[in-house]
Amino acid sequence: MNFSTGTRKKRIIILLFILLSLGVLPACNETPLRQSTPSPDENRGRVLFSTEGETILSSYSGSYALLIGESDYTNGWQDLRSIPGELKQVEILLKSKGFHVEKYLNLNSRQLKDRFNTFINDYGFDKNNRLLFFYSGHGETYNDTGYLVPTDAPTLGADEKGFWRKALRMNEILTMARGILAKHALFLFDSCFSGMVFKAKKQPKMPK
Repeated sequence: MNFSTGTRKKRIIILLFILLSLGVLPACNETPLRQSTPSPDENRGRVLFSTEGETILSSYSGSYALLIGESDYTNGWQDLRSIPGELKQVEILLKSKGFHVEKYLNLNSRQLKDRFNTFINDYGFDKNNRLLFFYSGHGETYNDTGYLVPTDAPTLGADEKGFWRKALRMNEILTMARGILAKHALFLFDSCFSGMVFKAKKQPKMPK
């Protein structure tokens, strides 16, 4: 899908606001420290970091972010040249909030799926971790199912079978997410989707 310059600027501002809220709005298990310092025993299993002049004590054992940007497409999709710069802004912001950041650009089909799996295997099974996944690139929707488009995938109209072989189904990511044991996991997708991306089952009607 194509993005206009104005639309992408608006989307990145909204995204940065969401990410900023992760550090500014205290979670139920985060406590700001201003005047006193806890004993070493109280800090056991926690993470200390500073942000905007304030020291934050978090009960998370670690904060990890996976950033993936697809900008240089090789098989029919329009390049998205603003993505590397946008990812850099997100990386800087997350690091300032105490996240360990892993950033990858221009992954092919195999690499894209492997990155999600490897990141979850590395950090997703510690119950005291918090995880953030951010994908920025082309997306496609077919029959109410969303797809992430790696750099080597053809367009759906030009090579339908090739697209199915390369694109990463959102249902596959949902399956990965269900196996995560970490305390918190947030998935963000800066992509065009027109259907129900995580449509696992039909929702019941809203009760009165």
